[in-house]
Amino acid sequence: MNAQIYEAALKYSSQGAIVASLKDNKVMIDGFSYMRTLPFISGNTLKLWFNAPDVQGVGVLCGAYSQIWCVYVANMSENSFKSIVPAKLSAVGIIKTPRTKGFLFRLPEDVSRVEHGIFGSEANSLCIEVSGSGDCCCLPPTIYHDGAVAEWENEVPFNKLAVVSPRFIFDLPDLVKVGERKNLMAALADGADIPF
Repeated sequence: MNAQIYEAALKYSSQGAIVASLKDNKVMIDGFSYMRTLPFISGNTLKLWFNAPDVQGVGVLCGAYSQIWCVYVANMSENSFKSIVPAKLSAVGIIKTPRTKGFLFRLPEDVSRVEHGIFGSEANSLCIEVSGSGDCCCLPPTIYHDGAVAEWENEVPFNKLAVVSPRFIFDLPDLVKVGERKNLMAALADGADIPF
């Protein structure tokens, strides 16, 4: 067991996040068992999930269960994204990953579903990936395949995150859906052009 990852999972869970153990940035528990267990997650369940020797990280389930959603922003779009966030950045969880930054928000109570996808807005020089309902957002101290470790740039307890509707993203001018593949974000972080 990676004690640091397990301790992080306990902390996030105590703040109301629905967490899962990760390997290669994927949830290690099969989907049916995971969904069946969600209402009954306890310290013993977490210990069982995070006791596997090949656990590489911890993720939060986005959407209605945790009332959390996440936006990954390619580094070249970071300042453009920060300028349009309708909340104080001090209340936004910001995660540094090897090639992107993740911005965590709480969902308003009247929103239960967030569309997943990679979106771009030429008007705002943005390319972002929205982790929507049912997606798992990698949290620190997740270890990536290249050995890099996710870190907090701004850690905010999950129950104190800024409440922000995803609508602000979908209201951006000229927003287009540019793909589903996560490797697009890596390509953009390496300097590829935004594919409009």
